[in-house]
Amino acid sequence: MKKVFLFIMMTCCFCVAKSQYYEWDFFNVNDEGDTLYYVIKSDATVYLADKDFIRAYDLPHTSSYWGKINNGHITIPASVLHNDTIYEVTGIALSTFFWCDDLKSVTIPNSIKYIEGLAFCYTGIDSLTIPENVIYMGAGVFSHCSNLKTLNYNAVQCSFRFIHSAAGGITYAPVFWDCKFLSEINIGSSVQTIPTHFITNIALQAITIPNSVKVISKEAFIDCPNLVHVSLGSGLDTIGQNAFYYNPLGSIICNATNPSIMENGGFNTGTLQDARVVIPCNTKAAYQNAAGWSEFAHFIDPCADLAEVETTEFSLYPNPATTELNIACSTNIETIEVFNILGQRVYAAQVKSTFAKVNTTNFVTGNYIAKLYTDNGITTKKFIVK
Repeated sequence: MKKVFLFIMMTCCFCVAKSQYYEWDFFNVNDEGDTLYYVIKSDATVYLADKDFIRAYDLPHTSSYWGKINNGHITIPASVLHNDTIYEVTGIALSTFFWCDDLKSVTIPNSIKYIEGLAFCYTGIDSLTIPENVIYMGAGVFSHCSNLKTLNYNAVQCSFRFIHSAAGGITYAPVFWDCKFLSEINIGSSVQTIPTHFITNIALQAITIPNSVKVISKEAFIDCPNLVHVSLGSGLDTIGQNAFYYNPLGSIICNATNPSIMENGGFNTGTLQDARVVIPCNTKAAYQNAAGWSEFAHFIDPCADLAEVETTEFSLYPNPATTELNIACSTNIETIEVFNILGQRVYAAQVKSTFAKVNTTNFVTGNYIAKLYTDNGITTKKFIVK
């Protein structure tokens, strides 16, 4: 059924002229002993291609690389030599590794700018790094990669291609479509734009957007049914329409002092009503008056909304803490609890002493509250983890 479904999708979506299909011009052997085939694109550039891609007229087909990859890994070279000419490898052609399920990992060089549709569809890749210079990825490039769990995305400016078709009920074919177990996405510190339909995923629970990102495009994280937490970087200027729609977000951390522009429907109604939005100190008025942001019901200003009971009963040191927090109290401590700025308890322990140590090695950098249950009652104090 899977092949039949994909055949319907591709026959509807890839009805293109014969000139758009590739027939290889030469082959070369990489350092790992794999024979790779290339299509000359210009006097100085080539694309990696499937040896038998001419069979694309009879899609679906299995890549000619299937079963011929040494140790399940491909290293794509940045350049190749042919007839005394050095060609830069700048692209990976349509359907190159299609259904090559013995391909477990791939190294993509920074010379690659274009990865065409279905290039790695139905492969066995479990971890993937997209380099900085990739500027285009076609429809369904990594779709149906059921083993893919970790994505390291470093493309500074990249656009995604989608195929729309009324036939077969296909409305779009996202780049990472049906990667059901993709749960860890690491976005590089140089990325500036999150593309449209960046991820539609059932496994993703949390995402951190680095400070370099200026734009989260429309529908970038649409329909991630388990996405409950997002941290937005300080450089974010724009959140596109429906960027986080159909997500059960419970907590949002905003690091931008000036609220980003939010296009209509950036978040769904449930998120607007229920999510706790942590904002920089003393910016609540700006967020409450900004278009789109004003619809959120719960803002948290760490400097104002997390009350601290000042007390001389106990002291915390060092503050900020790095690996360990010491707590000394003038009365007996029964229990210690530590809460993050979202109000979530991250640590709890029975003490029954006037002194305690808290291991903060695995704490995320940020502000915390220590809550002590002592013989004299309950008392709290803020501290920082660096």
